[in-house]
Amino acid sequence: MNQPGFAFLMGDAVDGHLYFVISTPTLFAQVAVANFTTPRDPCDWTCVVERGEHPWIRHKTTVAYNRARLVDVDEFERRVREGIYLPYREGLSGALLKRIQDGAITSVHTIAKVKDAVRSTLQGEPD
Repeated sequence: MNQPGFAFLMGDAVDGHLYFVISTPTLFAQVAVANFTTPRDPCDWTCVVERGEHPWIRHKTTVAYNRARLVDVDEFERRVREGIYLPYREGLSGALLKRIQDGAITSVHTIAKVKDAVRSTLQGEPD
């Protein structure tokens, strides 16, 4: 559940965004998470996702790299157990996950700690 590509909704579903894990756990037992968002200018166009690339996507969407963050693995798992994070029926495909990870590294809006976690994941080593 805390592996790259795992998709989830917030339990209250107030914000209406689909979130997903984009890194393996770091040495500090954290995973990077990000979410899709409807593009509104000004917007980060680093990773555009079109309808059909994932069941959640109904129109052109972007990844909100400015909101990507690290979450402690224990806290993440607790939130899933308590229904704060609701697993979505389908995770990200390998190809979509890779595009999102590449975008996390290149976007000027991604914080350094998230970039480091994703870089380590792609290189196959712990952060």
